[in-house]
Amino acid sequence: VFTVFTVCGGVSLVVLAQRRANDVVVLQSSGGGSFEPERKQRHVVIAGNASIEMAKDFILELLHQDHAEDAEAMHVVLLLPGWETRGILRQWLSQKQHKRIQDRVHVFQGSVMQKTDLFRVRADTAEAIFLLPNMQSPRPGQEDIETVMRYMAVRCIAPATWVILLLMRGASRQLLRDFGGPGEKATGKLTQLCA
Repeated sequence: VFTVFTVCGGVSLVVLAQRRANDVVVLQSSGGGSFEPERKQRHVVIAGNASIEMAKDFILELLHQDHAEDAEAMHVVLLLPGWETRGILRQWLSQKQHKRIQDRVHVFQGSVMQKTDLFRVRADTAEAIFLLPNMQSPRPGQEDIETVMRYMAVRCIAPATWVILLLMRGASRQLLRDFGGPGEKATGKLTQLCA
């Protein structure tokens, strides 16, 4: 009787472990999960509302072979708001010509405006965070406001991380200053670029 209970208990533990492992695989492949950097890995986070083409170009530039020494242990973590964008980027990364970089690019679905998503992509330990707008937006002013709001959300989680953001209009710099950009007593670094 004891042997029967032991065998049944062991089988049920194996089934439970298998189920949990399957849940983790499904979560990771669906854009959930989290980025877990290894000890000597460095990473940057790309977030915002960038188009697919802009994200592709940005990844290729960051991990270009000309920067091989600087980017040897660098990983790129994308936090994207849409499921479609995530799927298209994963498919693009699986192409043969991107084999060199596909293990160093991690794509997650989520929003910079959610603290849990920022912690999932380890924004607090990133070398830098790039906040990119949708350059094809018909409302550049609204896009800049959203980028500044993303900057403020990042500052709450990662006050010492270097944030590089792209504003579409030069006039939006004042908006950034009004909401805690350069000029405040901030411990973090900020680089603002205007298109």
